Amino acid sequence: MPIHADVINCKNTLRAQGHQVWTTEGATAPYIPYGGGYYTSLFYNVGGYAAMTGRMYVNCSISQQHQGTYDFTLSRYGGGVSNRSSGGMNSYISWDTPLIGTNEYMRWTNTNGSSWGNGTLDITCIIWGAGADRFVSGYPGMDDNFSSSQTGNFFVRAA
Repeated sequence: MPIHADVINCKNTLRAQGHQVWTTEGATAPYIPYGGGYYTSLFYNVGGYAAMTGRMYVNCSISQQHQGTYDFTLSRYGGGVSNRSSGGMNSYISWDTPLIGTNEYMRWTNTNGSSWGNGTLDITCIIWGAGADRFVSGYPGMDDNFSSSQTGNFFVRAA
């Protein structure tokens, strides 16, 4: 999935405000195995009690392309994900923010139980301001319930 147009048009502004952009483009886009209920953690906040907030532009490729936009906060005080989009995407992906050890993670779960087969999850993620220095990419096998031959981090920094 190409970097979202909003990001391309304002990279210098994002940098000036201390924001960072991370993307699965050029990294290891998370693999979505067939069937529902599989999960993996995509990234996490190493800021302890400090909040990290941002927005994800998501493209889920399962049989068709399904796009969604999500705002999130990750903090040991609690976090959450707010869906800014509507439509079919909501029946394919669900999000939660578990606390694993001392870090809060962004974890996706494949909620597609149909026989459409495997797919990928492509994401561009903007981290707002001071939270940018606390973003750490996840990697295959870090926190999931399925086997994968993927290697490397899910995200690379784009801006």
